[in-house]
Amino acid sequence: MAYRPRDLNVIGYTNGFTLWHYRARDAAETCAPGFFAGAADMVCAGDIILVSAPESALQLFVAEAVPGAIVRGTIERQPGIVRVTPMSGLPTSDSGPHGESATPDGEARASGTGTRGFGT
Repeated sequence: MAYRPRDLNVIGYTNGFTLWHYRARDAAETCAPGFFAGAADMVCAGDIILVSAPESALQLFVAEAVPGAIVRGTIERQPGIVRVTPMSGLPTSDSGPHGESATPDGEARASGTGTRGFGT
């Protein structure tokens, strides 16, 4: 599927960093080269895009963002460039809601340590 501008929204912005959310039909499609080219005028290198889809989700780091340009002497717009790198996947069906995964003996084990009951 193609990039849909209405599905890219700002979650938060601070100190030149933007956290985005993109609602996709298939999260994997957003990793395709050029998928976010239509957002080149909005996203910046260093931004993070959280992608959610009905069956999966992932986090993307914007490694490069070059806005498009008007082709000299015309009203045509040259597309921009956005290169994203997957940071990590969010919990899948193999793990629980707090990132724990089942061990071979079926016991749940946390993926990290923390406070306030997270990952403990």
